[in-house]
Amino acid sequence: MFIAILFIGIGIIFLLRNLGLISMQWELIWPILLIGAGIYIAIISRRMEKWWDRVWNRIIGRFR
Repeated sequence: MFIAILFIGIGIIFLLRNLGLISMQWELIWPILLIGAGIYIAIISRRMEKWWDRVWNRIIGRFR
């Protein structure tokens, strides 16, 4: 989850720079890609947590 928040934060900073709120020369596509990658990683990590919970519950259920 930390990596996702990091990507989202970096993307927002670059987007603010590209919009002129923070002055620097960058293209507009990179911040959007970083924000998208961060959101994607956040969604995938949530799905993986749910999947691992189901796997561990099945394993524990077999030993009971």
